[in-house]
Amino acid sequence: MIKKIILGCAVTAVVGYLGTVGYVYHYDQQRNPVVASNQIDTLLTRNGCDYCHSNSAQLPFYAELPIAKQIMAQDILSGNQHFNLDATRTALQQKTAVPEVDLAKLEAVLQNQEMPPPLYKMVHWAGNVSDGDRNELLSWVRQQREQFYTLPDTPAELRGAALQPVPSSLPTDPQKVALGFRLFHDPRLSKDNSISCAHCHKLGEGGVDGRVSSLGLAIRLGQSTHRRCLMRPSIWRSSGMVERQIYRPRLVARR
Repeated sequence: MIKKIILGCAVTAVVGYLGTVGYVYHYDQQRNPVVASNQIDTLLTRNGCDYCHSNSAQLPFYAELPIAKQIMAQDILSGNQHFNLDATRTALQQKTAVPEVDLAKLEAVLQNQEMPPPLYKMVHWAGNVSDGDRNELLSWVRQQREQFYTLPDTPAELRGAALQPVPSSLPTDPQKVALGFRLFHDPRLSKDNSISCAHCHKLGEGGVDGRVSSLGLAIRLGQSTHRRCLMRPSIWRSSGMVERQIYRPRLVARR
């Protein structure tokens, strides 16, 4: 009797799972946009990217079921925190430049085959990005960079790359440059007219003074900047030598 109950439950679970997978497959196929002039938007929707990386996608029925609802809500929250597709899709519709950061995120995910996650593919059997779709999206990313973000004198092998070489020159306003140079070296911006920006940020030494702590007004030592704001995760400790900077973190277990 117990075996029959277990078998019946197993059969019911399998049938329910396969039924859900079948419905989701049909639902995904029905929602695919037919946008002849915008193949990229079609690919992003076909692979379900907008489910978790947009706030406007219509979700399948199981999104309202207990457990699934909580899991999907968390996935959508996390997905939008990491990457939201709205700006990309707007640019596609308006045929303007897609944000450069969005291109970098898409490229990294496609190259590393990080998306979609395994749990998503358990229900969306057709949700895996094919090699053809991946190559088409990667080619589009490079084309976007080359069209909107690559300077004319960039070497051919670097055109469309995520990291672009520093240009030899940029369009500038000579008067603004001269004003900035004067302000950068003007001590009147400090409390006692003794310290300028250049006091700590020496242009001839990479913009630093090599000190562990800044030397401020009245020759008082300031606090180290290595625990401030964006520097908190850094291992930088104002070491005077590269060798010491590289070697020292290896001796601290928590790093």
